[in-house]
Amino acid sequence: MKQKLILGTVQFGQRYGIYKKKIIKEKEINKIFKYAFKNNIIFLDTATSYGKSNLYIKNFNNKKKKFKIITKITKNNGDPLIQLKKIKRSLGYYPYSILAHNTSDFLNRKFNKKLFYLKKKFIKKIGVSIYTKNEI
Repeated sequence: MKQKLILGTVQFGQRYGIYKKKIIKEKEINKIFKYAFKNNIIFLDTATSYGKSNLYIKNFNNKKKKFKIITKITKNNGDPLIQLKKIKRSLGYYPYSILAHNTSDFLNRKFNKKLFYLKKKFIKKIGVSIYTKNEI
């Protein structure tokens, strides 16, 4: 069966969305992670800008259970390989997929070339986050 849901983790590491006044505590996050695994939701969407979300993922993961991570990087944060190595350190393993943070990053020739290099050497997929229909 194809994966149909991806769990976003932005609220696990910062004030965001409908719970802007609250950051979800690790105990509650672990309950969400357990529920996700029980229901075959194994992909997580994250980014280095999401505060402690990668730490919570790392703390939850074990040898039997590991989420597949889809994470975002931006050309504004420097070399994609260095960003990937930081992500690996924060999670304990390489992400499944990396998305360029936006179409401007993805269309940047130098940045895009490095994304394809990362795909060839370290990760399964690359892509781009799209925010408006004009970007499509």
